[in-house]
Amino acid sequence: MALDIPHQHSHRHLRDRLGIQDSKDGQAGGRRGSFDIPAAVSFTMGLLLLLVGVTWGLLYSWRDSTTIAALVLSPAFFVAFAIWEDRYSVDPILDFDFFRNRVFTFSIMAAMLQFVALFSVNFLLIFYLEGITGLSALTASYLIIPFAVANATLGPIGGLLSDKFGFRSVSAVGTLVLLGALLLFSQLTVSTTLLQIGGIEAASGIGLAFFWPANTSAIMSSTPPARYGVGSGAMNTFRNTGMVLSFALSLTAATSVIPTGVVYELFIGNLSGRLPPSLAISYLSGQRFAFEISAALLAVAFVFVLIAGGRPPREARPSPQVPPEEAPAPDA
Repeated sequence: MALDIPHQHSHRHLRDRLGIQDSKDGQAGGRRGSFDIPAAVSFTMGLLLLLVGVTWGLLYSWRDSTTIAALVLSPAFFVAFAIWEDRYSVDPILDFDFFRNRVFTFSIMAAMLQFVALFSVNFLLIFYLEGITGLSALTASYLIIPFAVANATLGPIGGLLSDKFGFRSVSAVGTLVLLGALLLFSQLTVSTTLLQIGGIEAASGIGLAFFWPANTSAIMSSTPPARYGVGSGAMNTFRNTGMVLSFALSLTAATSVIPTGVVYELFIGNLSGRLPPSLAISYLSGQRFAFEISAALLAVAFVFVLIAGGRPPREARPSPQVPPEEAPAPDA
């Protein structure tokens, strides 16, 4: 602790020179929060450069100078974001104090991994239905309906189960169901029936219906009541970042095995007919690899869910008792 005192003193001195107050002190004095522009700019630039690097590498070359520059600069902006938020920000967008809470930290990381793993699934599935089974883009999209119906129907039930049995057990079950669905997706072939695909999609929807409510409950219940807005914003930031990275994963997997032009014809729905047999086999190989990576990410997310732990079921939590000396006297 003694070794850290000079660093804390220098940070405090810099804040004083810049006229910066601690956010907790400011809030205690009734000051309204301000928008953290440096944090927003640095995080946005980091994410933007990451996407530019991945997109440029897919379209042109991973050795292109623009690709390399974007992928090198992206982590620098993320590091700058973290340093600013942790040491100098008045009203941090992402309060790093939250990550001292085990439930919050591992639940939000599980959420991000889940988004990275799953949002590319339907993306690649549309490619599969167009290029392998020969369906039109509109008809292929109908096969996503079982996922949406299962998720919308069972989502409220997942929330009720989370309240009753605790969020760790329910989110763990949801993660395992999703993991099983991904392993089944990785086994798709040219002879897989549309009924089988619809069944796996429904299973994915069931898994998400259990995971999302329980995971949200874990994150928000570990957030201080006065900071629900910040906690919710952090949760959505991590989830949306995972979603964006998921699309990058799916495009990288597809363009690594078939020509980029064919991928974008699939993407915009202009491909006429099925892929040639040689390209179909290559695409299935790349798709299988992408689904296996997603399954591995979900396995890590499952471990995070278990580490996060959580509160016991509602019925198991002891109700607050009034001390005997404070108990009201019985009526005469």
